[in-house]
Amino acid sequence: MRYPFFVLGFGVLATFLACGGGDDAGGDPGGAASSSGASGSSSSGGGGGSSSGGSSSSSGNPSKGCGQAGAPTGFQANLGVTAAGANRTYSIAVPATYDPARRYPVVFAFHGDGGDGASARNAFKFETAHGGDAIFVYPNGTGKTWDLDTFAADKNKDVQLVQALIDSVKTQYCVDEAKVYAAGFSRGGFFANHVGCQLGGTVRAVASHGGGGPYGGNNDYDDNGNLKCPGQPIAALIVIGANDGLLPDSKSSRDFWRVKNTCKASTDPATPSPCVTHQGCAKPLEYCQIAGMGHQVWAEGSETTWSFFMAQ
Repeated sequence: MRYPFFVLGFGVLATFLACGGGDDAGGDPGGAASSSGASGSSSSGGGGGSSSGGSSSSSGNPSKGCGQAGAPTGFQANLGVTAAGANRTYSIAVPATYDPARRYPVVFAFHGDGGDGASARNAFKFETAHGGDAIFVYPNGTGKTWDLDTFAADKNKDVQLVQALIDSVKTQYCVDEAKVYAAGFSRGGFFANHVGCQLGGTVRAVASHGGGGPYGGNNDYDDNGNLKCPGQPIAALIVIGANDGLLPDSKSSRDFWRVKNTCKASTDPATPSPCVTHQGCAKPLEYCQIAGMGHQVWAEGSETTWSFFMAQ
């Protein structure tokens, strides 16, 4: 496996991120803002109201349009889904103003090592500005981590979780199946790139914050050393702090997407500064290296991610 050892263990990252409190920086130390498990209660980390036992904040939607009649809306914590033969958990935020006659984008947010869906919600805070504009999904990784070791989608239980959640959400709600996006921080940023590699086309764009990848085994590269991803080229945004120890990995991610999307090495300035966009891409590639920032979610990262996704 070609990613560095120190992204694998939360304890090592905790030492590296002593001033940031843990892998899920920008949210809660070590993913502390988590749902409370059996009770189903959740902290209100990213806009939208809290819920208990996966309950809805409204009475559901009327029987019209697409999706299921009466599907619950609002923030729902500790929901369950079966993926790869296992019971997995996640939280979801459906607009309180959900209209079953309107097709909504779906945005996944993946937590870092030691975190969970609640800490990803708190780190990105997508709902604060855009809670009525999309359906947001916050999966929980088994053991509070993501599988970066298993390359093939049909063997990677976390990639299968994402696919199962896509299928579940589009069955229950009225969604725009062409507008499914994935963002992640730290190990979640690595995993977002892995999902883009495997599910490109199902997922329209990815945003990796403080991450790297995707990576495969020795047999997953072509003769030129390029990873052979089965997914289609998709839009990719990479955000990294100039003082982040994962900077070399983020540059490797940029190089991966530059090859995958047939981009030129030359760039143009993008908004906001200091982001740049590569020229000549089949699908957009944007890279943001933030001066003075360490391992955390950039203050402008959530809005930059949202704008990048909605432009695709």
